[in-house]
Parts: sequence; structure tokens; C-alpha cells
Amino acid sequence: MFGDVILPSAPKILYVRQDRIGDVFVSTPLVYALRQRYPEAQIDILVSRNNSAATFCLQSVVDQVHVLKKNSPQMLALLWKLRRTRYDLLIDLNHTASATSNGIVRSVRAHHSIVLNNNVTTPAQHVVEQGDRSQRHIIDVLCDLLLPLGISIERKDKRPRLAIRQDIMCEVKNKAHATSSAPVLAVQISGSSERRMYPAQALEHVIHAIRNRFPLVRIIILSAPADRAKAVHLAAVTGTLHLDPGPSYEHFAAAIASSTWLLSPDTAAIHVASAYNIPSVVLFSRDPRGFLNWLPYDAPCWPIITEHDSLDSIPPDLVVANLVSMMTC
Repeated sequence: MFGDVILPSAPKILYVRQDRIGDVFVSTPLVYALRQRYPEAQIDILVSRNNSAATFCLQSVVDQVHVLKKNSPQMLALLWKLRRTRYDLLIDLNHTASATSNGIVRSVRAHHSIVLNNNVTTPAQHVVEQGDRSQRHIIDVLCDLLLPLGISIERKDKRPRLAIRQDIMCEVKNKAHATSSAPVLAVQISGSSERRMYPAQALEHVIHAIRNRFPLVRIIILSAPADRAKAVHLAAVTGTLHLDPGPSYEHFAAAIASSTWLLSPDTAAIHVASAYNIPSVVLFSRDPRGFLNWLPYDAPCWPIITEHDSLDSIPPDLVVANLVSMMTC
């Protein structure tokens, strides 16, 4: 399999990643590695409305971002446009069985196509095994998609790459720190669902305990726009700062990158922390498939993983203990 796919010196390449924001972040090492190997390539990516906000991190290495709008009149037009591009290579970054991904592979008809083995029939020519997902990080799994091209990514280059524009970073950093030079703990409250959010009362307990233990630490509360009211209330009852970093996910990522530590139940947020080597305490439910949870790659982390489906089974004092361990390390 290693080196089976031979491309021209300036190939046309399409990545397919139509899922969530964190899925784009963990895919960045592959895109950067392929750009380095083929600097003259046309590299495009197909995403969805769910994760198009994350593509800011690829602005320097991707030529065009296509947004797939499923079950819309524009979908067929876009797939026809992609087929007419005559890509030399399509790489499907989806790691689970997806009828949509299979349909895209069939429709685009790239000269070569590489996918991960999802134990389903696929139209792709090159199928890469995922290995033992209970032991392998998703980034290691995804990086194997470049093996058919003869590209092996070193571990030091596998951390997510999130280039945030300097003007946005400075703007958000000024909001997070104000005039203070104190270290900042970012508490990001939003999860992918209500069950993936830590209960507000438990968070209040955690924040009060941390404020008592570290009175000089500046605590900021972050959230997705849908959870803004909850974040504002939490900041009010704990005497901390609700930070509205700005209108884009790039602003949100800048708030995490500007912090000293992170507490979060959200994988997208911890991949931002991983990119900037921000230590984090992350709250997870055990993956029901037995897969390794999406921990931050090669970054300091104090994970708490519950066997229950909801995070409300995690004791607040355990969260406090992990935060203390992290902040005194």
C-alpha cells in the first residue's frame, strides 16, 4: 500500500470532510503535509454547513472550500462541478460509515480515491485500515490516509494546525486579559448536546472552589452562541467574566489560544487547546463503541471520563481536583 498512488507534480486534490467542527481540526495535519509535498497542487475541501466555520484554519493551504448543502437543489450542481474539475485524487476523511461520502466518491470520479475501512462496500480504489481504535488516536488513524502516497507524517507534525489571524488574536487577547497580566482559566461550557454539557450547579461549585484556591487567576466563561444566556448567568453568579470573543469561530478559537488553561466538555475546543499546547481538563463520556476518546493530541491534559452517557455523573470535587493538579503543575 505504501506509495501505491502516483500523482503528477501539480495534482488536483479534493478532501471530503462533511461532519463537525472538530473533524476539520483533526484533519489539518494531513492537509498541511500534502501541501508541503505538492506545493503547486490545487487542494480543495468539501465540508458541510455544520463545520464550514472551522475552515479558517486551512486558509493558507487550501485553494477552495466547497460547502455541501444536503438535499438541496445546489447539491447536484456542486457535485457536477466537482466531477468536471477532474481531480487526480479524492481523500475521504470520514472515519465512520457514510452513505453521503460514498455518494460523493461515486459522483466526483477522481482518478484515485482513498478512504478508511468502515466495513462497508465503497467505490474507492484504496482502502486504509483503521487499526485498533481503542488504542489509536483519531489523528493517527487519519494520517494513515496518506500512506498510499508514500507520505508518513512524523508525530511532531500531527498536532492540529490552527493558524489564527494576528489581528483577531490581538483583539480577543485584549478582551480576555484586559489590563491584567494574571493567568487565565477558560471555562467553555458548551457540548455537542445537552447530555454533553456539565450541569450549571456543578460548574458553579467548581468555579467557586477554584476562585477560593486561586484568587489571582482570571476566569472567563465561553460558550457557543446557543448557550450564551447560560454563560452570562454562570458568570453573574460566580463573579467571573462572560467573554463574547467575536462573530466567528476563529474569534472563539482565539479566546482559547489566549488562555493559560482550559476546562471543556467539547472536543472541538480541546483540539484548539492542543494546537496551542494549552493544558486542559476535559470531561467525556466513554465512547460506546470502545474507541479511544478524542483527547488533545500531544498536549497536557487531565481527562475525566465517565462510564455514563451523561456528564452529570462526574463529581464536582473530582473536577476541582483535576483543575488544581493542572494549575499547580
